[in-house]
Amino acid sequence: MELPWPGNVRELENFIERAVLLSRGPEIDADALFSAQLPAPADFPVALPEATKKAKELIEKEKINEALQKSRGKRSSAARLLGISRAALYKKLKRYDLIN
Repeated sequence: MELPWPGNVRELENFIERAVLLSRGPEIDADALFSAQLPAPADFPVALPEATKKAKELIEKEKINEALQKSRGKRSSAARLLGISRAALYKKLKRYDLIN
């Protein structure tokens, strides 16, 4: 809290996000702060936005499958359970290759 910050607010936000991700416990420790100062490696396997997108897609697939099971395969009923239109459900089924 007492150290001066040479960058802008966006850089500070990114620094804190990296420190949170690198921290091994409920608090940000000195190791996480030191590691957060280092630039992210170029070969980092998945960028955070990409990981978030993949997680969202997995959850969406699971919810679609659950709705289809509850509706016994009736897509109109599944769309209603999901709170989306039947056309939107068909697009998602096609996108996720879930069409039988």
